[in-house]
Amino acid sequence: GSFDLDHYWWLAYEWTNLYPSCTECASLKGLRFPVEGERAKPPRSSSSKIKGFGRVDNGLLLDPCADDPEQHLLFLDDGQVASTTDRGRVTFEVLGLNRPALIEARRAALETVRAEWDEVVGAIASPKQSPSAGAFEILFDVTRPFAALRRQFLNEWGSERPTRVMVDSF
Repeated sequence: GSFDLDHYWWLAYEWTNLYPSCTECASLKGLRFPVEGERAKPPRSSSSKIKGFGRVDNGLLLDPCADDPEQHLLFLDDGQVASTTDRGRVTFEVLGLNRPALIEARRAALETVRAEWDEVVGAIASPKQSPSAGAFEILFDVTRPFAALRRQFLNEWGSERPTRVMVDSF
């Protein structure tokens, strides 16, 4: 698209606009902030700010604090990311989310979660074994890397392999 000289300069040091990112993502993104339609104009005074700046002018990058990645990104078995929406597609293209190192890291995370899932399902199915107390919490731990990928595949596998869990009443 085109470059706008105003380019949201007034948000450069706004805390709600600053997110940590890896060096490669920051470098690939640079000053790019793709939008659909017209860009928001700079405020007339320093006290006026754009509320939800990415949404007001139809920003095309996903906001990791406001958007649900599963609504826009599809994680594939081979570690690549695809998209179900324009915003997801623009995000993974701008940030280079299909670069080799990330694909390999996602593939390794998928192998790990698959092994954890198989262990829990095996323990549930075994009359001699039961899953550890924290097994499910570990599977769905949002602090682990690639949490959205983990959730996507766990939900998919859970719907493919319904298991019956007996719960003793007290």
